[in-house]
Amino acid sequence: MINNKRCGEHEMIPTEDKFVFLHEPQTIGYWMQTIDWEILNCVLEQVHLHQLMEDEDFLTPIGKASALSGALSHNHLTLVWDTKYTHKVQHELHKVENGTGILLMKTENSKYFRLLDNDRQLDFHLTLQPPCDPKQTSCTNRTTSFNMVGQAKLLVVTAAIMEKYPPITVKSAAVIEKAPRTTVENSTPSSDPELDSAANKQYLQDLSTDRDNELGRLFQSIECDVRKAKHERAIIAAQYNGWLAASLKLPLCAKLQAFGQTAVVIQCKVINATFETVITPCGPQPKFKNYTINLDGWELVKYSPCYWTNGFVNFNDKPYAFRNNTWKRIDPNIILPERTLAHSFRYEDV
Repeated sequence: MINNKRCGEHEMIPTEDKFVFLHEPQTIGYWMQTIDWEILNCVLEQVHLHQLMEDEDFLTPIGKASALSGALSHNHLTLVWDTKYTHKVQHELHKVENGTGILLMKTENSKYFRLLDNDRQLDFHLTLQPPCDPKQTSCTNRTTSFNMVGQAKLLVVTAAIMEKYPPITVKSAAVIEKAPRTTVENSTPSSDPELDSAANKQYLQDLSTDRDNELGRLFQSIECDVRKAKHERAIIAAQYNGWLAASLKLPLCAKLQAFGQTAVVIQCKVINATFETVITPCGPQPKFKNYTINLDGWELVKYSPCYWTNGFVNFNDKPYAFRNNTWKRIDPNIILPERTLAHSFRYEDV
């Protein structure tokens, strides 16, 4: 049909930009019979297809086509092309969109950047291009060009907004976290909706990453403060009670002795002691050989008939009372009032 311009057995009629054969079937009816008549209609039209790179899929009026197939069909439409009619032209840059954004350094490496547009919620990951490309008509000595990560056919040209900044010195440059904003005057809708969709997805993903990084830095700061408080608590507690300080997850049977801001760990020997009870005028007294338990509840000291005078004894940081001829542990039964904190937040419908 392409070569002879015929639709089956019928010749196609040329019009302005196509060849057409459009006819209704001529039918003759018969009494008490139903007859179906069919006739093939054809339209042959020449269209121009554009392919950015060889061996790459490209868009057509009826969908995306494979560069190697040579034909594409959709319902009753068939599109055929031949590479021998290909006309190659030099690539020309055209503006997809423009807008205002903030250019940030992605990492400490100066080769990777982020272009952030908070107003439109777009985020582009960029890599620095070599100095001015002659093909870029908008490239000047005041602009910087970048390649867009994941978009090999797109590039970004930025121009800094000249605002009043103090002179940059080595000291001031070391504390600058954000580069000057880069912009063009007016924002225009993008001619590539998929680009904005991908950039918006990148914006949301990077926003989540930024929040996670901020939480990570907050946790590191809290951990640092906890370590400082733990050290100070150990020093303070060691000056009052070495065994109390030794409860700060130190090795088993270790005692602290404070010297200014430094604490010395004294390693002791662990023994299992079974105490008998001696009733004296000062009350019941635990006794192990010639020793009793120290007030701190961990250390043995020389036995004295009136070492414990209030009827309570401290065994390994646990209070005990002498009842029914034995030492009974005292369990707390009063809970101090505290504030109730929210454990989670509910999701709200938009």
